[in-house]
Formats: sequence, structure tokens, C-alpha cells
Amino acid sequence: LFLTVNLSHHLSAKIASVIGNPISQEIYFDVNKDTKNYPASLTKLMTLYIIFDELKLKNITLSDRVYFSKYATNQQPSKLNVSEKDFITVNVLIDSLIIKSANDAAVAIAEKISGSEKKFVLKMNNYAKKLNLKNTIFANPHGLPNRANLSTAYDIFKLSSRIIIDFPEHLDRFKKTKVKIKGKNY
Repeated sequence: LFLTVNLSHHLSAKIASVIGNPISQEIYFDVNKDTKNYPASLTKLMTLYIIFDELKLKNITLSDRVYFSKYATNQQPSKLNVSEKDFITVNVLIDSLIIKSANDAAVAIAEKISGSEKKFVLKMNNYAKKLNLKNTIFANPHGLPNRANLSTAYDIFKLSSRIIIDFPEHLDRFKKTKVKIKGKNY
């Protein structure tokens, strides 16, 4: 098993990449692994890590309903276009984050878990510290453009590795290629 992480964006200074073993943490190849870049939708890996941890702690369940606020529904695409005050389950929401990279779903789960996006971002940054992501700061749960949202290929490698190690029961989700939400296939 090996993990490949690539970060690059037209606003970034350099392309960055890490290939390594998520279990042993051995790095096989890296380029600019500690260069801060805009992580874009890789930000959702931390949102997923927190969801998986909340499930493990039994603070939420897979069958819990996640309602979409006006703020959540107003997020820029990619999104599910779930109507305001409508809901999907945590189970479906996880798949929507992985498969569709749904920004509205990321905000909706942030609001469910922490009460607001702002409080969830504080939680994300606290988790980043606990996980020793030394060069990462999150500004939102989805990765839409924000100059403050920064990470490195190496930190994303470490975060991805921790998902693999800490939540092996959810790894099959990352093999899925489609999800049906509100009658629509993604």
C-alpha cells in the first residue's frame, strides 16, 4: 500500500508531491513536500476525518439527518443542490463529499457537528495540531478559495495516512464511483 499526494494550483509557488507508505510513514519520493499550497478540495479530507471521529465517539450516527441551511445551499459548486431545510443522512453525505466533492454538504455537516462553519473550522485547526500537521491552517470545511487555507503535500500525506490507520472501516467508501442522492446519480 502506498499513498500519493500532489498539491498544485495556479496561485501556488511550486508543484508539490509526496509518495509514501501510510502505515510506516516511509517516504519514497517527494518534491517540495513542505511548500505551502492551496489544498482546494483536499481540505475535505479533514472534514471527513472529523466526521469519522464523531462517528467513532458516537456523537453522530450514519442515519442522522443533516439539514441544509440557507448558508449551506448558497455555496459555490460543486454541490448537491439540496434545498434549504431539506436533509440527507450522514451516510449519504460522506459519499457525497468523496464522490461529488460537494461544498454545500461540507458546510451542512460542519453546521451539524459544531453549530456553525466558523466553530467547525476551529475544530479542524485543533485536529490539525493534534495530528501534527505543522504547516496546515484551514479556513473552511470544503476548500473553496481562501488565502488563509494552506497546507503542504507532506501534511496531506500525514492526514490521509491517519484516515487509513484510524478509520479502516471507512476505506471501502473511497472505492465507490457513484452515489444516488435525492433521485439523482452522481
